[in-house]
Amino acid sequence: FLATMAVFLWLAFRSERRLHHRAAFEHLEETLAILSMVPELRGQPTDADLGKLEERLTERTGVPHRILLTDSLFSIVASTSAELLGGDIRSHFHLVPEDPSETGRAFGSTEAEPWIAASRTHGNAGRLYLLRSGAGGDEIADQFWRIRGLHVGVTLLVFAIVLSFLGDAFVQRPIEDLAAHIRRIEAGQFDTRPEIHRNDEFGWLAERFTEMSVRLKEAVEKLVRSEKAAAAGAVAYRVARQAVEPLGRLKRHVA
Repeated sequence: FLATMAVFLWLAFRSERRLHHRAAFEHLEETLAILSMVPELRGQPTDADLGKLEERLTERTGVPHRILLTDSLFSIVASTSAELLGGDIRSHFHLVPEDPSETGRAFGSTEAEPWIAASRTHGNAGRLYLLRSGAGGDEIADQFWRIRGLHVGVTLLVFAIVLSFLGDAFVQRPIEDLAAHIRRIEAGQFDTRPEIHRNDEFGWLAERFTEMSVRLKEAVEKLVRSEKAAAAGAVAYRVARQAVEPLGRLKRHVA
């Protein structure tokens, strides 16, 4: 049960994370489509233009965004960070395509935080990249595990209560009844019967205990009768021995 639940939770978490990433990518692509129509991005944008757009996106969404422009060789030609200019965007952000056949969506990471990226062609064989911080995915994961953890905890609690009830009704009580029956037999109450009427292993044991008590009662009664007969014979023997001498004397007196 626990192994099945763990597998189910893992699959549910992967599915929900995939849905979250899909929604994030769709949001990025829609935003990127709108940004491509902004006059500041139609030609060669300046660092100031990119900075203003990044600030607006961050303020609107509450999540850090980065906008970068690359040439046909994925070399960064426009960015708010001067140290990124001329570098390969794929190696700097460690971009990995979400799907090998899909070049517009990618996952990435830096030392500061993870990123998700969407891109589209821009200008003469260049590409316009919009990156969004992936730190929100950790919050989604925390929320998922909190809710599912509560669900699992409640399920285990109910499962434990049900098991306790079933164990008490179907295991503990029959064992206590059989133990009480054995104690009554030890006390000499051979007419006692287990109060178990079930069609299972405990019912079978109750029937065997009943047969055992009947046979034990018969054996004890037979033994008692044998002991009584033996005791009566011994008494008759002693009486006969004690009567020999008076009878002998009587015989002599008669003679």
